[in-house]
Amino acid sequence: MNYKNICSATLLGASALACAAEPKAGDFYVEAGYTFLNLESGSTYDDDLGVGIVKFGYNAHENLAVEVMAGTGLSDIKKNACVGGGCIPFKIQADSTFGIYAKPQIQLGDVELFARLGYTHTKLKAKISFDGISESERESEGGFSFGVGVNYSLTKQWYVQADYMRYCDKKGIELSGPSISVGYRF
Repeated sequence: MNYKNICSATLLGASALACAAEPKAGDFYVEAGYTFLNLESGSTYDDDLGVGIVKFGYNAHENLAVEVMAGTGLSDIKKNACVGGGCIPFKIQADSTFGIYAKPQIQLGDVELFARLGYTHTKLKAKISFDGISESERESEGGFSFGVGVNYSLTKQWYVQADYMRYCDKKGIELSGPSISVGYRF
C-alpha cells in the first residue's frame, strides 16, 4: 500500500467514525422570537404583521444546521378601504407559517454568522366587516425563502439572534422582514 492509499483509508475511516458519533451537547437547539413581517403588494399595499415564531434545529456539522420553523400571527393589520366616499374596515392576519431550512454558519468567538435557505409556507386571512356582515378570504403561498443573520452567545447554552428573511415573493405579494429571537442549545 502506498502513502496515498493509507491517507485515503485513514480519512475514510475517520469520516465513518465521525458520522457514527453520538450528538454532543449543543447539537440540538430551540429558538423563540418575533418577526416583523412586511406584507407588500406592488405599489398598492405595504404594511407589517407581527408573527410569533419557534424554530427547532440540529447542528449536523459545525458549519451546517437544519431547522424547522412554525409561527402564528400575534398582531394584525387593521385598515379602512375607502371607495366613493364610503369606508369599509378590514383586517389581515397571518394564520400560520411553516418552514424547513438549511443553515450554513460560521462561529467567530461569541458571534455566529449564518445564512438560511429553504422553503416557507404561509397562510394569510383577510376579513371585511360592514353593517354586521363579515366576509373572509384565505390566501396560502409557499416557495423558496432565504435570509441572513447573527447569533450572539450569552452563555454556553443561551444566545440572542437577529435575522432578516424573505419568506415569499409570488403573485405580486412579497413577505419579508427582520426577526429577533432568543435561543437555547441542549
